[in-house]
Amino acid sequence: MESSEAVTRGRHDRETYVRTLIRLRRTQQTGVLRVNHPDGCRQLYLLDGQPLDYRSDLVEDALDEDLVEAGLLPRARIGWFRERLGQGEYLENALLDAGVITAEDMNALRQRRLQQGVGAPLEWGNGTWEFEPAEGLEAGAVEPELRPEVPFVQALWAAVCKQVDMDEVLPIVTDRAAGGFVPTAELPAAIHLLGLDPPLNALPALLGAGAAVDHLARKLPECSGDLVRLLWFLEAGGLVKRSQEIPETTQAAVGSSRSPGAVELPAPEPRAHSEAPPPSETPPLSESKEPVAAPPAPAITGGNPAVAQAYTSRMGSDYYTFLQVPPGSDPATIKVACRQLAQQWHALAADPQLGSEDRARLQELLRGVQQAWSTFTDAKRKAAYDEQLAAGTAPRVEGAEGSATSAQPTRGFQMGPNGGAQ
Repeated sequence: MESSEAVTRGRHDRETYVRTLIRLRRTQQTGVLRVNHPDGCRQLYLLDGQPLDYRSDLVEDALDEDLVEAGLLPRARIGWFRERLGQGEYLENALLDAGVITAEDMNALRQRRLQQGVGAPLEWGNGTWEFEPAEGLEAGAVEPELRPEVPFVQALWAAVCKQVDMDEVLPIVTDRAAGGFVPTAELPAAIHLLGLDPPLNALPALLGAGAAVDHLARKLPECSGDLVRLLWFLEAGGLVKRSQEIPETTQAAVGSSRSPGAVELPAPEPRAHSEAPPPSETPPLSESKEPVAAPPAPAITGGNPAVAQAYTSRMGSDYYTFLQVPPGSDPATIKVACRQLAQQWHALAADPQLGSEDRARLQELLRGVQQAWSTFTDAKRKAAYDEQLAAGTAPRVEGAEGSATSAQPTRGFQMGPNGGAQ
Protein backbone atom coordinates (compact mmCIF):
# COMPACT_ATOMS: atom_id res chain seq x y z
CA MET A 1 0.00 0.00 0.00
CA GLU A 2 1.29 3.43 -0.91
CA SER A 3 0.36 6.70 0.74
CA SER A 4 0.57 10.35 -0.19
CA GLU A 5 -0.41 13.30 1.98
CA ALA A 6 -4.10 12.90 1.20
CA VAL A 7 -4.74 9.83 -0.97
CA THR A 8 -4.19 6.18 -0.07
CA ARG A 9 -3.66 3.74 -2.94
CA GLY A 10 -3.14 0.05 -3.55
CA ARG A 11 -3.67 -2.87 -5.89
CA HIS A 12 -7.23 -4.08 -6.23
CA ASP A 13 -8.46 -7.64 -5.88
CA ARG A 14 -11.63 -8.98 -4.30
CA GLU A 15 -10.13 -9.74 -0.91
CA THR A 16 -8.44 -6.33 -0.75
CA TYR A 17 -11.68 -4.56 -1.65
CA VAL A 18 -13.63 -6.27 1.15
CA ARG A 19 -10.86 -5.55 3.64
CA THR A 20 -10.51 -1.91 2.54
CA LEU A 21 -14.23 -1.13 2.50
CA ILE A 22 -14.87 -2.67 5.93
CA ARG A 23 -11.86 -0.82 7.34
CA LEU A 24 -13.22 2.46 5.99
CA ARG A 25 -16.57 1.59 7.57
CA ARG A 26 -14.99 0.74 10.91
CA THR A 27 -12.91 3.89 11.08
CA GLN A 28 -15.85 5.97 9.83
CA GLN A 29 -13.96 7.64 7.00
CA THR A 30 -15.48 10.33 4.80
CA GLY A 31 -14.34 10.60 1.20
CA VAL A 32 -14.33 8.82 -2.17
CA LEU A 33 -13.22 5.21 -2.77
CA ARG A 34 -12.29 4.73 -6.44
CA VAL A 35 -11.63 1.39 -8.09
CA ASN A 36 -9.95 1.61 -11.50
CA HIS A 37 -9.94 -1.18 -14.09
CA PRO A 38 -9.23 -1.30 -17.84
CA ASP A 39 -13.01 -1.40 -18.31
CA GLY A 40 -13.64 1.82 -16.38
CA CYS A 41 -13.86 3.44 -12.95
CA ARG A 42 -16.35 2.89 -10.12
CA GLN A 43 -16.63 5.37 -7.24
CA LEU A 44 -18.27 4.98 -3.84
CA TYR A 45 -18.84 8.16 -1.79
CA LEU A 46 -18.72 7.60 1.98
CA LEU A 47 -19.94 9.79 4.83
CA ASP A 48 -18.63 8.66 8.20
CA GLY A 49 -18.11 5.20 6.71
CA GLN A 50 -21.65 4.96 5.38
CA PRO A 51 -22.29 4.73 1.59
CA LEU A 52 -23.79 8.00 0.38
CA ASP A 53 -23.57 7.86 -3.43
CA TYR A 54 -22.29 5.62 -6.24
CA ARG A 55 -21.01 6.68 -9.64
CA SER A 56 -19.57 4.75 -12.56
CA ASP A 57 -18.46 5.50 -16.11
CA LEU A 58 -19.41 2.02 -17.34
CA VAL A 59 -22.21 1.81 -19.87
CA GLU A 60 -23.86 -1.06 -18.01
CA ASP A 61 -23.92 1.04 -14.82
CA ALA A 62 -25.57 4.06 -16.47
CA LEU A 63 -28.80 5.47 -15.07
CA ASP A 64 -30.42 4.72 -18.43
CA GLU A 65 -30.20 0.97 -17.85
CA ASP A 66 -31.72 1.20 -14.38
CA LEU A 67 -34.61 3.36 -15.62
CA VAL A 68 -35.41 0.84 -18.37
CA GLU A 69 -35.00 -2.19 -16.10
CA ALA A 70 -37.30 -0.63 -13.50
CA GLY A 71 -39.92 0.02 -16.19
CA LEU A 72 -39.97 3.76 -15.47
CA LEU A 73 -39.11 5.03 -18.96
CA PRO A 74 -38.56 3.52 -22.42
CA ARG A 75 -35.03 3.70 -23.82
CA ALA A 76 -36.07 5.93 -26.73
CA ARG A 77 -37.48 8.61 -24.44
CA ILE A 78 -34.36 8.53 -22.24
CA GLY A 79 -32.26 9.01 -25.38
CA TRP A 80 -34.37 12.04 -26.34
CA PHE A 81 -33.56 13.71 -23.01
CA ARG A 82 -29.87 12.78 -23.21
CA GLU A 83 -29.53 14.44 -26.62
CA ARG A 84 -30.76 17.73 -25.13
CA LEU A 85 -28.53 17.82 -22.05
CA GLY A 86 -26.24 20.82 -21.87
CA GLN A 87 -22.73 20.88 -20.47
CA GLY A 88 -22.76 20.12 -16.74
CA GLU A 89 -26.41 19.00 -16.79
CA TYR A 90 -27.48 15.66 -15.35
CA LEU A 91 -30.06 13.28 -16.73
CA GLU A 92 -31.82 12.72 -13.41
CA ASN A 93 -32.29 16.45 -12.86
CA ALA A 94 -33.69 16.88 -16.38
CA LEU A 95 -36.17 14.03 -15.83
CA LEU A 96 -37.29 15.45 -12.50
CA ASP A 97 -37.63 19.00 -13.86
CA ALA A 98 -39.72 17.72 -16.78
CA GLY A 99 -41.99 15.80 -14.41
CA VAL A 100 -41.59 12.51 -16.32
CA ILE A 101 -40.45 10.73 -13.15
CA THR A 102 -41.44 11.40 -9.56
CA ALA A 103 -38.99 12.24 -6.80
CA GLU A 104 -40.16 9.13 -4.94
CA ASP A 105 -39.32 6.87 -7.89
CA MET A 106 -35.97 8.56 -8.39
CA ASN A 107 -35.06 8.18 -4.71
CA ALA A 108 -35.97 4.49 -4.82
CA LEU A 109 -33.80 4.12 -7.92
CA ARG A 110 -30.88 5.90 -6.25
CA GLN A 111 -31.21 3.60 -3.24
CA ARG A 112 -31.14 0.55 -5.45
CA ARG A 113 -28.13 1.82 -7.43
CA LEU A 114 -26.24 2.63 -4.24
CA GLN A 115 -26.93 -0.80 -2.75
CA GLN A 116 -25.67 -2.48 -5.93
CA GLY A 117 -22.73 -0.10 -6.14
CA VAL A 118 -21.38 -1.15 -2.74
CA GLY A 119 -20.36 -4.52 -4.17
CA ALA A 120 -19.99 -3.67 -7.86
CA PRO A 121 -16.13 -3.54 -7.81
CA LEU A 122 -16.11 -7.22 -6.79
CA GLU A 123 -16.86 -7.93 -10.44
CA TRP A 124 -13.18 -7.10 -11.10
CA GLY A 125 -10.40 -9.38 -9.89
CA ASN A 126 -7.62 -6.87 -10.61
CA GLY A 127 -6.96 -3.19 -11.02
CA THR A 128 -6.08 -0.40 -8.57
CA TRP A 129 -7.91 1.42 -5.81
CA GLU A 130 -7.51 4.78 -4.11
CA PHE A 131 -9.26 6.55 -1.26
CA GLU A 132 -9.38 10.34 -1.21
CA PRO A 133 -10.58 11.71 2.15
CA ALA A 134 -12.88 14.72 2.35
CA GLU A 135 -11.75 16.90 5.21
CA GLY A 136 -14.16 18.94 7.29
CA LEU A 137 -17.38 17.08 6.44
CA GLU A 138 -19.05 15.50 9.49
CA ALA A 139 -21.93 13.05 9.51
CA GLY A 140 -23.51 14.99 12.37
CA ALA A 141 -24.26 17.78 9.92
CA VAL A 142 -26.69 15.51 8.05
CA GLU A 143 -30.00 14.59 9.68
CA PRO A 144 -30.38 10.81 10.05
CA GLU A 145 -33.60 10.72 8.03
CA LEU A 146 -31.88 12.48 5.11
CA ARG A 147 -29.19 9.84 4.69
CA PRO A 148 -29.81 6.87 2.40
CA GLU A 149 -30.43 3.78 4.51
CA VAL A 150 -28.29 1.18 2.77
CA PRO A 151 -27.78 -2.22 4.44
CA PHE A 152 -24.04 -1.89 3.87
CA VAL A 153 -22.88 -5.29 5.14
CA GLN A 154 -25.78 -7.14 3.52
CA ALA A 155 -25.09 -5.43 0.19
CA LEU A 156 -21.42 -6.39 0.30
CA TRP A 157 -22.24 -9.99 1.26
CA ALA A 158 -24.80 -10.28 -1.56
CA ALA A 159 -22.11 -9.17 -4.02
CA VAL A 160 -19.69 -11.74 -2.61
CA CYS A 161 -22.25 -14.50 -3.17
CA LYS A 162 -22.75 -13.30 -6.75
CA GLN A 163 -19.23 -12.35 -7.84
CA VAL A 164 -16.78 -14.49 -5.81
CA ASP A 165 -16.16 -17.93 -7.28
CA MET A 166 -15.76 -20.99 -5.05
CA ASP A 167 -12.56 -21.96 -6.89
CA GLU A 168 -11.05 -18.66 -5.72
CA VAL A 169 -11.88 -18.94 -2.02
CA LEU A 170 -11.90 -22.68 -1.28
CA PRO A 171 -8.09 -23.07 -1.19
CA ILE A 172 -7.85 -20.06 1.15
CA VAL A 173 -10.52 -21.26 3.58
CA THR A 174 -9.27 -24.87 3.68
CA ASP A 175 -5.58 -23.97 4.05
CA ARG A 176 -4.51 -26.07 7.04
CA ALA A 177 -1.28 -24.14 7.42
CA ALA A 178 -3.34 -21.03 8.24
CA GLY A 179 -5.12 -22.84 11.08
CA GLY A 180 -8.68 -22.79 12.33
CA PHE A 181 -11.08 -19.87 12.63
CA VAL A 182 -11.25 -17.79 15.81
CA PRO A 183 -14.07 -15.24 16.25
CA THR A 184 -13.47 -11.62 17.16
CA ALA A 185 -15.69 -9.65 19.53
CA GLU A 186 -17.26 -7.99 16.47
CA LEU A 187 -18.52 -11.23 14.90
CA PRO A 188 -21.98 -11.52 16.57
CA ALA A 189 -22.90 -7.98 15.51
CA ALA A 190 -21.68 -8.62 11.97
CA ILE A 191 -23.75 -11.80 11.69
CA HIS A 192 -26.75 -9.87 13.00
CA LEU A 193 -26.31 -7.14 10.38
CA LEU A 194 -25.86 -9.69 7.60
CA GLY A 195 -29.40 -10.98 8.26
CA LEU A 196 -28.37 -14.57 7.54
CA ASP A 197 -30.99 -17.30 7.49
CA PRO A 198 -30.66 -20.44 9.61
CA PRO A 199 -28.44 -22.32 10.05
CA LEU A 200 -25.66 -19.91 8.99
CA ASN A 201 -26.80 -17.34 11.54
CA ALA A 202 -25.71 -19.79 14.27
CA LEU A 203 -22.05 -19.53 13.17
CA PRO A 204 -20.84 -17.59 16.28
CA ALA A 205 -22.24 -20.31 18.55
CA LEU A 206 -20.73 -23.07 16.40
CA LEU A 207 -17.34 -21.34 16.36
CA GLY A 208 -17.25 -21.02 20.12
CA ALA A 209 -13.71 -20.05 21.07
CA GLY A 210 -12.44 -21.33 17.72
CA ALA A 211 -13.00 -24.20 15.29
CA ALA A 212 -11.48 -25.91 12.26
CA VAL A 213 -13.31 -25.61 8.95
CA ASP A 214 -13.83 -29.40 8.94
CA HIS A 215 -15.70 -29.15 12.23
CA LEU A 216 -17.91 -26.34 10.91
CA ALA A 217 -18.65 -28.29 7.72
CA ARG A 218 -19.80 -31.23 9.85
CA LYS A 219 -22.27 -28.99 11.63
CA LEU A 220 -23.54 -27.28 8.47
CA PRO A 221 -23.38 -29.91 5.72
CA GLU A 222 -26.39 -28.54 3.87
CA CYS A 223 -24.81 -25.13 3.19
CA SER A 224 -21.11 -25.82 2.77
CA GLY A 225 -20.79 -23.54 -0.28
CA ASP A 226 -22.21 -20.52 1.50
CA LEU A 227 -20.18 -21.43 4.60
CA VAL A 228 -16.91 -21.32 2.65
CA ARG A 229 -17.77 -17.93 1.11
CA LEU A 230 -18.91 -16.61 4.48
CA LEU A 231 -15.69 -17.64 6.24
CA TRP A 232 -13.66 -16.04 3.45
CA PHE A 233 -15.73 -12.84 3.70
CA LEU A 234 -15.42 -12.67 7.50
CA GLU A 235 -11.67 -13.29 7.40
CA ALA A 236 -11.13 -10.68 4.69
CA GLY A 237 -13.10 -8.19 6.81
CA GLY A 238 -11.12 -8.98 9.96
CA LEU A 239 -14.16 -10.44 11.75
CA VAL A 240 -12.54 -13.84 12.28
CA LYS A 241 -8.85 -14.64 12.65
CA ARG A 242 -6.82 -17.73 11.78
CA SER A 243 -4.91 -19.65 14.43
CA GLN A 244 -3.28 -23.04 14.87
CA GLU A 245 -4.29 -22.92 18.53
CA ILE A 246 -7.94 -23.95 18.51
CA PRO A 247 -9.75 -25.90 21.26
CA GLU A 248 -9.05 -29.63 21.45
CA THR A 249 -12.75 -30.44 21.05
CA THR A 250 -12.74 -29.02 17.54
CA GLN A 251 -9.24 -30.25 16.74
CA ALA A 252 -10.46 -33.77 17.40
CA ALA A 253 -13.18 -33.33 14.78
CA VAL A 254 -10.57 -32.91 12.06
CA GLY A 255 -9.82 -36.25 10.40
CA SER A 256 -6.17 -36.83 9.54
CA SER A 257 -6.98 -38.81 6.41
CA ARG A 258 -8.80 -36.01 4.58
CA SER A 259 -7.16 -34.26 1.68
CA PRO A 260 -6.04 -30.71 2.55
CA GLY A 261 -7.92 -29.15 -0.37
CA ALA A 262 -11.43 -30.38 0.35
CA VAL A 263 -14.14 -29.88 2.94
CA GLU A 264 -15.70 -33.21 3.86
CA LEU A 265 -19.40 -33.22 4.57
CA PRO A 266 -20.27 -36.20 6.80
CA ALA A 267 -23.61 -36.55 8.51
CA PRO A 268 -24.12 -34.04 11.34
CA GLU A 269 -23.03 -35.21 14.77
CA PRO A 270 -25.49 -35.16 17.70
CA ARG A 271 -25.41 -31.77 19.35
CA ALA A 272 -23.64 -31.68 22.67
CA HIS A 273 -25.54 -30.32 25.67
CA SER A 274 -23.02 -27.52 26.05
CA GLU A 275 -23.64 -26.15 22.57
CA ALA A 276 -26.01 -23.30 21.89
CA PRO A 277 -29.38 -24.50 20.51
CA PRO A 278 -30.10 -23.83 16.85
CA PRO A 279 -32.40 -20.90 16.06
CA SER A 280 -35.42 -23.18 15.62
CA GLU A 281 -35.07 -24.29 19.27
CA THR A 282 -34.68 -20.84 20.75
CA PRO A 283 -37.04 -20.56 23.75
CA PRO A 284 -39.84 -17.99 23.65
CA LEU A 285 -38.94 -14.45 24.59
CA SER A 286 -40.96 -14.75 27.78
CA GLU A 287 -38.65 -17.54 28.94
CA SER A 288 -35.44 -15.69 28.12
CA LYS A 289 -33.26 -14.16 30.77
CA GLU A 290 -33.50 -10.48 31.56
CA PRO A 291 -31.27 -8.08 29.60
CA VAL A 292 -27.89 -7.41 31.17
CA ALA A 293 -27.83 -4.00 32.79
CA ALA A 294 -25.52 -1.46 31.19
CA PRO A 295 -22.53 -0.33 33.25
CA PRO A 296 -22.80 3.25 34.47
CA ALA A 297 -21.09 5.81 32.27
CA PRO A 298 -18.18 7.66 33.89
CA ALA A 299 -18.99 10.98 35.51
CA ILE A 300 -18.16 14.06 33.44
CA THR A 301 -16.92 17.20 35.10
CA GLY A 302 -16.92 20.60 33.41
CA GLY A 303 -18.22 21.44 29.98
CA ASN A 304 -21.82 21.91 28.94
CA PRO A 305 -24.21 20.45 31.59
CA ALA A 306 -26.80 19.38 28.99
CA VAL A 307 -24.18 17.47 26.98
CA ALA A 308 -22.76 15.88 30.12
CA GLN A 309 -26.20 14.78 31.31
CA ALA A 310 -27.15 13.29 27.95
CA TYR A 311 -23.84 11.48 27.62
CA THR A 312 -23.74 9.97 31.11
CA SER A 313 -27.40 8.94 31.09
CA ARG A 314 -27.48 7.36 27.62
CA MET A 315 -24.09 6.04 26.50
CA GLY A 316 -23.55 2.36 27.24
CA SER A 317 -27.29 1.70 27.11
CA ASP A 318 -29.30 -0.54 24.81
CA TYR A 319 -30.99 1.28 21.94
CA TYR A 320 -34.38 1.66 23.65
CA THR A 321 -32.83 3.04 26.85
CA PHE A 322 -30.62 5.32 24.76
CA LEU A 323 -33.71 6.79 23.06
CA GLN A 324 -35.60 6.71 26.39
CA VAL A 325 -38.58 4.87 24.91
CA PRO A 326 -40.15 1.66 26.24
CA PRO A 327 -38.70 -1.64 24.93
CA GLY A 328 -40.65 -2.86 21.92
CA SER A 329 -41.89 0.62 20.98
CA ASP A 330 -43.53 0.94 17.57
CA PRO A 331 -41.64 2.56 14.66
CA ALA A 332 -43.65 5.79 14.87
CA THR A 333 -42.60 6.35 18.50
CA ILE A 334 -38.99 5.55 17.67
CA LYS A 335 -38.90 7.92 14.69
CA VAL A 336 -40.27 10.79 16.79
CA ALA A 337 -37.64 10.14 19.50
CA CYS A 338 -34.80 9.99 16.93
CA ARG A 339 -35.85 13.21 15.24
CA GLN A 340 -36.26 15.07 18.53
CA LEU A 341 -32.84 13.98 19.80
CA ALA A 342 -31.16 14.81 16.48
CA GLN A 343 -32.67 18.31 16.49
CA GLN A 344 -31.81 18.86 20.16
CA TRP A 345 -28.18 17.78 19.82
CA HIS A 346 -27.63 19.57 16.51
CA ALA A 347 -28.81 22.75 18.21
CA LEU A 348 -26.28 22.22 21.03
CA ALA A 349 -23.52 21.55 18.49
CA ALA A 350 -24.26 24.88 16.80
CA ASP A 351 -23.12 26.79 19.91
CA PRO A 352 -19.78 28.47 18.95
CA GLN A 353 -18.72 28.46 22.62
CA LEU A 354 -18.95 24.66 22.87
CA GLY A 355 -15.67 22.95 23.74
CA SER A 356 -14.00 20.27 21.62
CA GLU A 357 -14.72 17.50 24.15
CA ASP A 358 -18.41 18.36 24.21
CA ARG A 359 -18.49 18.40 20.40
CA ALA A 360 -16.92 14.96 20.32
CA ARG A 361 -19.53 13.67 22.81
CA LEU A 362 -22.34 15.12 20.70
CA GLN A 363 -20.94 13.37 17.64
CA GLU A 364 -21.08 10.06 19.54
CA LEU A 365 -24.63 10.74 20.69
CA LEU A 366 -25.74 11.56 17.14
CA ARG A 367 -24.12 8.37 15.87
CA GLY A 368 -26.10 6.50 18.50
CA VAL A 369 -29.29 8.02 17.11
CA GLN A 370 -28.31 6.89 13.62
CA GLN A 371 -27.58 3.33 14.79
CA ALA A 372 -30.91 3.05 16.61
CA TRP A 373 -32.74 4.57 13.64
CA SER A 374 -31.23 2.15 11.11
CA THR A 375 -32.01 -0.84 13.36
CA PHE A 376 -35.55 0.02 14.44
CA THR A 377 -36.85 1.29 11.09
CA ASP A 378 -36.16 -2.13 9.54
CA ALA A 379 -38.72 -4.69 10.73
CA LYS A 380 -36.38 -7.67 10.41
CA ARG A 381 -33.50 -6.01 12.22
CA LYS A 382 -35.82 -4.68 14.92
CA ALA A 383 -37.23 -8.16 15.57
CA ALA A 384 -33.71 -9.60 15.77
CA TYR A 385 -32.63 -6.84 18.16
CA ASP A 386 -35.66 -7.43 20.40
CA GLU A 387 -34.72 -11.11 20.62
CA GLN A 388 -31.15 -10.19 21.54
CA LEU A 389 -32.40 -7.73 24.14
CA ALA A 390 -34.56 -10.39 25.79
CA ALA A 391 -31.57 -12.76 25.79
CA GLY A 392 -29.29 -10.15 27.36
CA THR A 393 -26.95 -9.94 24.35
CA ALA A 394 -28.24 -6.84 22.57
CA PRO A 395 -25.71 -4.32 21.22
CA ARG A 396 -25.39 -1.06 23.08
CA VAL A 397 -24.42 2.45 22.09
CA GLU A 398 -20.85 2.79 23.27
CA GLY A 399 -18.68 5.87 23.26
CA ALA A 400 -14.99 6.58 23.69
CA GLU A 401 -15.47 7.16 27.42
CA GLY A 402 -17.45 3.95 27.98
CA SER A 403 -16.23 0.40 28.45
CA ALA A 404 -17.12 -2.78 26.59
CA THR A 405 -19.23 -5.42 28.30
CA SER A 406 -20.16 -9.01 27.55
CA ALA A 407 -23.47 -7.79 26.15
CA GLN A 408 -21.72 -5.28 23.88
CA PRO A 409 -20.06 -7.28 21.09
CA THR A 410 -20.55 -4.66 18.43
CA ARG A 411 -17.72 -2.17 18.42
CA GLY A 412 -16.74 -2.80 14.83
CA PHE A 413 -20.22 -2.22 13.42
CA GLN A 414 -21.51 0.09 16.15
CA MET A 415 -21.69 3.79 15.36
CA GLY A 416 -19.09 4.52 18.00
CA PRO A 417 -16.32 7.13 17.96
CA ASN A 418 -13.78 4.95 16.16
CA GLY A 419 -16.14 2.43 14.55
CA GLY A 420 -14.13 -0.60 15.58
CA ALA A 421 -12.18 -2.50 18.20
CA GLN A 422 -8.76 -1.15 19.01
